[in-house]
Amino acid sequence: MARSSTSFKKGITGNAGSRPKGVGAIRNLAKNYSNEVIHLLMEIARDENERAPCRIAATEIILNRGWGKPSQKSYFIDIDTTPPEKLTTLLHARTITIKVFNK
Repeated sequence: MARSSTSFKKGITGNAGSRPKGVGAIRNLAKNYSNEVIHLLMEIARDENERAPCRIAATEIILNRGWGKPSQKSYFIDIDTTPPEKLTTLLHARTITIKVFNK
């Protein structure tokens, strides 16, 4: 079969910027500790003596690993021109976060 012009040439990589070779070994090593790390995170999340930010972070990590990170839409709105009722609706639905930018 004849080679097309898009075929890879022998001895030349088609993905020069590919993942470094050591990454696979590191990934496999991390996978070996997955169960232990999940159990550690559960201990932190359940420990009433642990600081709240640590417990929350552990819980978020567990949920994000199990369910994936929730999608979050960003809206950029001009509060000077957006009707107040629209702002109220968006705030109550928790679909916006207010950030103040200096003009």
